Amino acid sequence: MASKRQTMQKQIIFEAVSSLKNHPTAEEIYNYIHPKYSQISLSTVYRNLYALVQEGKIKKLSTFTPERFDSFIQDHIHFRCSKCNAIIDLSIDLSQSITNELKTNGYDLKINDISVILNGVCKECNKK
Repeated sequence: MASKRQTMQKQIIFEAVSSLKNHPTAEEIYNYIHPKYSQISLSTVYRNLYALVQEGKIKKLSTFTPERFDSFIQDHIHFRCSKCNAIIDLSIDLSQSITNELKTNGYDLKINDISVILNGVCKECNKK
């Protein structure tokens, strides 16, 4: 019975990460699900988030403080607004360009993950 509950909790947390498009923190995920699922604790959220990362279903963005989670697992760039702190996905895959550049310069490296963050002012804040 415990494993089934764990699976249900993991599914609820995965759906929350997928629904929240703001690259949520564990605490934001907890606050999102807590009104409906009050039996799920913050430590359960953390445990299941790390399990989902290990399973490759979500990404942990540890370059942000506090760390955030992303359901878009393909390589892409993040843009962080310096005014409102929004984090926006940019569907640009640099992995092939970086790999080619490394090979051209004599590096024989295998890239497992790319983390690029552009900082600036988002469209909404720029209008203000």
